Amino acid sequence: MSRPPLPTRSRATSLKFLALAAGAWLSFTTMEPSASGQSYRLPCQPRPTDLTYGGLAPRRGFERDHRVPLCLGGLDTRENVWYEPWPEYAEKNEVERHVCVALCHGSRLDIDEMRKDFETGNWRKWK
Repeated sequence: MSRPPLPTRSRATSLKFLALAAGAWLSFTTMEPSASGQSYRLPCQPRPTDLTYGGLAPRRGFERDHRVPLCLGGLDTRENVWYEPWPEYAEKNEVERHVCVALCHGSRLDIDEMRKDFETGNWRKWK
């Protein structure tokens, strides 16, 4: 009994497989030391599923938010988490996503300046 021939892959399928393999490889390199010696996430990593939000419980009308986004090196500690009102949360979340995606795609933005701006509430300048 002969085996059926293996399916051939198109160029597009091969590129998708390569991108998936690269993503899997990147998921193993989630930490990198910062200047302060603490570790933080690289901008291209999936959001962790074990976030504690610094021990803050959910509160109606607010979202627990990391002042400095995780993708910019923010830590999941009480000092970096606060209750943010919903309308502002939606706006800040959009800016965070834009900044993190830009960094992931190789943008040469100043990460230290971004961290400082997010920490001090001046994140709107990165819209």
